[in-house]
Amino acid sequence: MENVQRVVDLMAAHGIETSVQNPRGYRGADWKRFSYSRPSDRGSWPRVSIVRAENLTQARRLLREAGIEPATRFAEELAASRQAGDMRGQQRTSKRVKLVILALIVGVCILIVMSQLQG
Repeated sequence: MENVQRVVDLMAAHGIETSVQNPRGYRGADWKRFSYSRPSDRGSWPRVSIVRAENLTQARRLLREAGIEPATRFAEELAASRQAGDMRGQQRTSKRVKLVILALIVGVCILIVMSQLQG
């Protein structure tokens, strides 16, 4: 309850009109049914929406300043697609690091052999 109301108050303090979907979830005693083992339905969570589109940029900036990452529609799908692309980049970087380490080992071995031949 406090978090939703704080976001609404923060936006109101900066002149941003908001609406709350599913307000019953944050005004009631819903917290008593919380469970880590049973995933909850995100659709039933209270949501704060910005009424005017021209206020979205300012609202996102205010949330970031408050330490809250603003929710994005389809954020989970976006994160999954980014992670899939990151795997290829990580594999490429991993190969490069392995090649650099191998080159360093070969270089050290050559230096050792050359010092043994000279000495």
